[in-house]
Amino acid sequence: MFEDRSDAGRRLADRLAVLDLHDPVVYALPRGGVPVAVRIAERLHAPLDLLFVGGSGAGRSARRESTELERRRIRYRGARPPVPATGRVALVVDDGIATGATIRKALAELRSQGAALAVVAVPVAPARVIAELGEVADRVVVLESPEDFWAIGPFYQDFHQLSDDETVDLLREFWAGA
Repeated sequence: MFEDRSDAGRRLADRLAVLDLHDPVVYALPRGGVPVAVRIAERLHAPLDLLFVGGSGAGRSARRESTELERRRIRYRGARPPVPATGRVALVVDDGIATGATIRKALAELRSQGAALAVVAVPVAPARVIAELGEVADRVVVLESPEDFWAIGPFYQDFHQLSDDETVDLLREFWAGA
């Protein structure tokens, strides 16, 4: 069990630090992936960016989702330009995976940007999904992979819903020190 997302990020960073990941960029899936990704980027001395990928809504719900993604992009990143994945090791980080749909979209986005390697790094994911992601990612790094998986939350002592303010504060603090 992880104390919180920062604890999970430190543990995941320890695992990633021993891998030969040349010139990585850490891409967080907001909001929950940000505290995890910050700890990884700190440990690997890597740039941190955000990936904004949506679900599979249609019609009016897709437009609403697109509007929300743009709102978050502006609120979280501000005028900061995206870090290109071209030719880099792209680490996709979240606080966990349930179905893998969002991670698949993130991997597709990074591939379209020309990432040299696409690596999934999460604290927890069901074993079944890890096997499936192994077919679309160059590497999948997961700390906990139970066969009997119901939800991400039970693997954390503190799994509160991060607010926009908490997310922005974490990003600003990281980017100010980078």
